[in-house]
Amino acid sequence: MDFATEALLPVAPQLVWNVLTDYDRIASFVPGLAASRLVSGGGEPLLLEQRLRVASGGFHFEAVVVLRVEERPYQEIRFEAVDGNLREMRGEWSIGDLGEGSRLAYRLRLVPGFWLPPVLGPKLIRDGFRAQFDALTTEMMRRAGAASAGTV
Repeated sequence: MDFATEALLPVAPQLVWNVLTDYDRIASFVPGLAASRLVSGGGEPLLLEQRLRVASGGFHFEAVVVLRVEERPYQEIRFEAVDGNLREMRGEWSIGDLGEGSRLAYRLRLVPGFWLPPVLGPKLIRDGFRAQFDALTTEMMRRAGAASAGTV
């Protein structure tokens, strides 16, 4: 399954970057993300472990993934699954500096390594993708407002 979306945001690229790379706290403001933590040490490739929980009615699943993350500060974050129960997960965040704001683009390819109901499964993943993107942009706007009010 392939997903893509983008948004124009009235916030600086540095703020967008700070939210996207808040790896150890991101689960506190992204729905469905049960846990997120860096698992690599200094000087090693960046490895991020995440746990995603999705539930609807009587159906639920948990995805566990370890991502190798490559960062180009304030411009791009690329990631690819190197472990976990997903057959494939790779994507990228691109940040464009618009002077008065930022353009944020997100692309994701996800192939579960477990059975999903044919109609409900892809819909849950698609809805989750959108909800997570919206939560991240909402957090960016919240932090921008807090910064302009003098608190973060």
